[in-house]
Amino acid sequence: TLALRGSTFESTLPPYGGPLVVRLSRPEGRGGSLEARSEIAPPFRVKAPASARAASGIAIEWDASAPATFATRIDFGGSCIASQSRPLAFDTGRYELNPGELEKPGVEPRCKVTVVVAKRYAESSVQTDTTTFELTP
Repeated sequence: TLALRGSTFESTLPPYGGPLVVRLSRPEGRGGSLEARSEIAPPFRVKAPASARAASGIAIEWDASAPATFATRIDFGGSCIASQSRPLAFDTGRYELNPGELEKPGVEPRCKVTVVVAKRYAESSVQTDTTTFELTP
C-alpha cells in the first residue's frame, strides 16, 4: 500500500534486501512517468548485552553486508557518555565500544545507552536498526 502524506509517498515494505524499483505513472496527457531504482540493504538486527561495564567495553554485533556494498555507520550515546558517530570502512558486523568511548567525566555513572547502526546504499536508501543496553561503571 502506498500512502500520500503531504508531498511524500510512504509505504511499509516486507523484510527484503535487493533491488527496488518504484514507478509512478500519471494519466495520459498529465506529464510523464517517473521510475526510481535503488538497492535495499538486507534486513539486519543489532545485538548487545542487556548490561555492560564501561571499564570493560562492549561488543555490538549485527548481520554484516557484502564488502563495499553498503556504507555503514554506528551511532551511540546516552546521558552518561558523549554521543558519538563512527563511519565504518568495512561492514564486519561488529564494533567494539572501548572503555575510552564509554567515559564522560562528571556525569551520572550509570545510564541507558542507545546504539543505532545505519546502512546506506548510493545515497538513495538507508536502513537502520537500534538497540539499547544499561551501562554501569
